[in-house]
Amino acid sequence: CSGQANDKDVDGDTYLDPACGGDDCDDLDPLVNPGADEIQDTKDNDCNGLVDEGLIPAGAVIVTEIMKDPLAVVDADGEWFEITNVWVNPVNLHSFDVDDLGSNSFGVNQPGGIVIAPGESAVFCINGVFGDNGGVECDYDFDNFQLGNADDEIILSLDSFEIDRVAYDGGATFPDPVGESMIVDLNAYNATDNDVGGNWCATPHNAAYQLPDGDYGTPGEFNPTCSGNLAVVDVVPDNGIESGGETITIIGAGFTGTTAVQIGGLDCQAFSVLTDSRISCTTPAQAPGNYDVSVTKGVVSETLVSGYRYTGEAGSPAIGWCILQHPPTATTPPDVPTPLIFGRVYSAGVTEPAGPPVGIIGQVGYGMSGSDPRTVPGWLWFNGTWNPSCPDCGNDDEFMETLTVSTTGSYSYAFRFSEDGGYYFVFCDLSPGTADGFSSANLGDLTIE
Repeated sequence: CSGQANDKDVDGDTYLDPACGGDDCDDLDPLVNPGADEIQDTKDNDCNGLVDEGLIPAGAVIVTEIMKDPLAVVDADGEWFEITNVWVNPVNLHSFDVDDLGSNSFGVNQPGGIVIAPGESAVFCINGVFGDNGGVECDYDFDNFQLGNADDEIILSLDSFEIDRVAYDGGATFPDPVGESMIVDLNAYNATDNDVGGNWCATPHNAAYQLPDGDYGTPGEFNPTCSGNLAVVDVVPDNGIESGGETITIIGAGFTGTTAVQIGGLDCQAFSVLTDSRISCTTPAQAPGNYDVSVTKGVVSETLVSGYRYTGEAGSPAIGWCILQHPPTATTPPDVPTPLIFGRVYSAGVTEPAGPPVGIIGQVGYGMSGSDPRTVPGWLWFNGTWNPSCPDCGNDDEFMETLTVSTTGSYSYAFRFSEDGGYYFVFCDLSPGTADGFSSANLGDLTIE
């Protein structure tokens, strides 16, 4: 509203910024406005106050831990529960509703978002003050909801669609501990098995699980198994270059005393047991493909089938051309998404027709400044969204995504595309893109400060 050109509609989507009398809830993103279609991207695309409504399936996020009766602090301060993302996509809990079958309820209202990545958790507390609630790090502080009744429920829903429900019964089939959280067994992390009381137990009295004020729980972490047995459930990141050397974290339970860690039958170059639920592994070299991840402790071994993917550079790509379109540079604070980053691709017979290019995956990634993503470990990649509004794309197709980086510093970013489901990729730099090959000196520059 300063009189400068376009400042009333910065993103050019024809909807004005609220400061200028409009109703565009994000005037920096052309895919967010009252006329947009909601897409699953952790944003309120259509400006109706709900995020990804109708697009989050039942069981995408589930309740995995409940502290209903703390001993170290009074119930009024120490109750909390944990929600874990067991889906393949990030989920933003902003605009979720939490209810029981009585009068307890609250709506999650955090405009900045509570986005939990696949395999990650968020902790909801009746008191978010670390020094007063038993020493629990909380992601959201709620009101008008109590957990301490013998028989109670936690029901998660979005726009009246139920995502998950846990109804515990005061010791009839569920545990009823005091001073310990109730945890669902790590091998029962799904919306069906977490309904069964026999899959829940009290957090073990293990020093690794003791909270600062003396209670026992694993808020924000994967639960141990109720049996105490070894378990392997996730790998982060779950893919890397075929030459190996990537540092990955294997997630599970019972890792203390691990004697061997393998990917596809080959030992990690090095591994370290970080906690009872996390192992750091440096990957060996393997040809592109999916490989089992195995953890061995003495005579016992557990395997996550196809838990890790090796990727390579395409040799004779069907993709004829691609480019890191724009922007050439980006600067944001830690944990704040960058502006949208765009990449374009051409594949004969695939990108010319209207609609998304069938079979093509587009990803944007970042790594150490000036490094080559084809050969240097440590790059992280994220699936882009096809851009339906690209007026000058012609026979090409465009993908877009933001990057969110937590650590200050300088990074490089690039796009890459695959036509075989994500095993071999063509890597794309700035103009003229792959028309003159690929150079790590021609990548986007990202500054986190």
